[in-house]
Amino acid sequence: MLKYRQYGSSALLLLLLLSLSACTMLETPQTGNLPVYETTIPQAWTVNGRISVIRGEENWYARFSWIQQGNDFQIRFTGPLGETSLQVSQTASDVRLNTSSVAKKGDDLEQLILQETGWVFPVSSLRYWLHGQPEPSATAKIQYNKTAQIREIDQQGWHIQYTRWMSVAESATAKKVLPKKLVITRDDLKIKIIISQWLLAQHSLQLSN
Repeated sequence: MLKYRQYGSSALLLLLLLSLSACTMLETPQTGNLPVYETTIPQAWTVNGRISVIRGEENWYARFSWIQQGNDFQIRFTGPLGETSLQVSQTASDVRLNTSSVAKKGDDLEQLILQETGWVFPVSSLRYWLHGQPEPSATAKIQYNKTAQIREIDQQGWHIQYTRWMSVAESATAKKVLPKKLVITRDDLKIKIIISQWLLAQHSLQLSN
């Protein structure tokens, strides 16, 4: 009888520890009392803000504007005087990278950015991370804060930390909460993003040629 009580207490303690762990780090949250993140993002959206890329002693700062229309997008980085220092875009036909002195086409945008800048910029996953979501085609470990918002994502060797959120108009009568500040790190590379403006759906800007 005594052995049965000892075994029951240990089992209850183990179940309690496992349940606490599951509430703070999940790979694929489902239903019930567990936090659930949104799994879709709008077809059309625009985000404006500031970005810094830091690697060792190298620092690169810019303002940026990301315009998304379906799977097509354009990201424009501008310097302190408003000049475009880098512009990248992707359509169904090709991907492009342009600077004041270089114009390149290809089929792998991340490779073009690596060739031009020397650092890895995770464009394909970043469109989801900006919305506070893991990239859906890859496994992710997720940690939540006390209000059930995603606090950290670990995915494909990247660590994404969300430190501030903002209320954004989704329509004339609806609002949603989206990231305002996030920090993305991998090895010695750190990408800091501060978002100043979100435009969703019909409020989004159009891609330029």
